[in-house]
Amino acid sequence: MISDAVEMVNADGTRLAAAGVTWDVVKVRRHLAVRAIERIPEPGAVAVDPWPVEPALYFFVPAGSAGDWDVPQTTALGLDSHVVLPPDRKEAPPGPYWLTSPGRGLTSTSELRQALTYVVNCAPGRRDQRPPDVRTMRAASAELFGDDGMLPRWETVQTFAHLFRGHVTLLILAVEDLAVRRPNGDVCARSALASVDEARRHLDEIEAIDLAGEIRRVQRLGRSMLALCDHFEALNGLLLCLVCDEDIKGDEKSVSYDKVSPSGGAATAGRIHVRCANKVRRS
Repeated sequence: MISDAVEMVNADGTRLAAAGVTWDVVKVRRHLAVRAIERIPEPGAVAVDPWPVEPALYFFVPAGSAGDWDVPQTTALGLDSHVVLPPDRKEAPPGPYWLTSPGRGLTSTSELRQALTYVVNCAPGRRDQRPPDVRTMRAASAELFGDDGMLPRWETVQTFAHLFRGHVTLLILAVEDLAVRRPNGDVCARSALASVDEARRHLDEIEAIDLAGEIRRVQRLGRSMLALCDHFEALNGLLLCLVCDEDIKGDEKSVSYDKVSPSGGAATAGRIHVRCANKVRRS
């Protein structure tokens, strides 16, 4: 257990634990860590330290791993090091919290090394802080939520499970970052954080023993991904043209729109590009 190495407990429930006893820790800057998580089949417990200039994630790996750790832009903490652990059930800011439950145990050292080596080396010298690609995430979900009546194969469902886990993990961090910047009591932020809590519960669901049950589990994860996409856009103040489905950028002219869509269906009230106005069937 991660908490086996605890030496001191503070009043707020945070614990000071010694590394190098039952586990070592690999400290990674968040912009690298969130990309690495997507490449790890079964990540173990991951803690978030939100206080540095750039927040850091802590991966817990088997004791002794820190001795020969050599991945650039990461730090391994072993013997003679101590780590602040959040309370076991603390899964949201403020303060340190768990991105994935401590009950998940340790991450494979070889899988973490491989994932981090890839993300560190794939774009040398460039700091990659791209926001979540919401459009790609929605498209991935649409593939699984198709209505052709055919059940996908087990291998296909597992592919989606791995893909959705990576997307949801990235979205959780992005949505939390936006939500905590809002004023206390902000309705959009509170709603977003509630969706984050639900997404974490879906991340912790274990694999089902039958195909139908596994499809339902992965679909729940997909729905959480879609909800987080919505919150990410809302908290960012993003606008989507209801005609062409492209973003309305800050320097682009737009007009309000709540008419019937060109295909005859009901359109949600919103805005459209001025250039798209001539594509709309007037009533």
